[in-house]
Amino acid sequence: MNFKTCLIGTAFAVLAPLGASAASLDAEALMKSLNVIALGDADTSSVNHVEGPVYVGGNLTSGTFNANTDGLAEATVGGVTGAVIVGGDVNTHLNSGTNGAIQIGGSLNGTSDVSYNSGVSGIPVADMVDTFTSLAAGLSTLGDTSGVTYNTAMNFKSFTSGSGNSEGIAILNLSYADALSMFTGAGQISFNIDASVTSFIINVAGTDFASDWSTQVGMQVNSNVSNVLFNFYEAEGVTFTSTWNASVLAPDALVTTAPGGTNGTIVAGELMLKGEVRPYGDTTVWTGTLPAAAPTTPVPLPAALPLALAGLGALGLVARRRRAA
Repeated sequence: MNFKTCLIGTAFAVLAPLGASAASLDAEALMKSLNVIALGDADTSSVNHVEGPVYVGGNLTSGTFNANTDGLAEATVGGVTGAVIVGGDVNTHLNSGTNGAIQIGGSLNGTSDVSYNSGVSGIPVADMVDTFTSLAAGLSTLGDTSGVTYNTAMNFKSFTSGSGNSEGIAILNLSYADALSMFTGAGQISFNIDASVTSFIINVAGTDFASDWSTQVGMQVNSNVSNVLFNFYEAEGVTFTSTWNASVLAPDALVTTAPGGTNGTIVAGELMLKGEVRPYGDTTVWTGTLPAAAPTTPVPLPAALPLALAGLGALGLVARRRRAA
């Protein structure tokens, strides 16, 4: 299911508790403290754990589950702090081994070997969606910085950062055709990152990186590039079939990880884990920086949502008239 189709139901679930004022969320701080950010649902049944802190806006489903086994600092999302923060329900058995609090906005549908909090209020599900969808769209508007290059030649695929802008941030934009040339097939991608660069952001156009072998991300990123961020700002599906040790921003996509695992931070619309997600060196997740005035692009509500809200208003009017009668 496309993550955008879930937003209508999510909006009804979160409108009331959030009220008129939205929490101020720091995307950079969140990406530097969370190993996994799933804005919708997450399924970790194949691996049953994440080595760093986890946020799931929807439901978390697994066979058994624990997180933050590497013992990183707990993350704070809005006013809620924990190693596992879930806006919806948790459908699993909670194993021991999680370092930090487990905060569940809904219910635990399963058993537990550890203490947890359910019915937790204040988890900013809608604000998290808005923060990362607008961030991805905003970053995609930035132009290439001086010196950035890439090589799509088989056996020599690479990205070069150049010296970046005045903030030390390098930006590179990939067309969909070039992205497919870089990512599909077998082999490794290398990186040449200038020592002065604090962050290398690669904006990736295109909606489909998941449907079959001709679009899935088969290339490997074996080196740990902790300050690299791939922004799949248009993607509806991203499937990795090999090790990928670079952070990913794909807020509208169903992201499926590879059995070989991933190091860094993953931001996904929905997430299917087929392999581990780990911090770099068991200590840090994404280490890059965002522009000081990070551009954001407002994301419009799904077309059906205003109609649905109007429908609720009409139902309320009918109910009031019945009471008056």
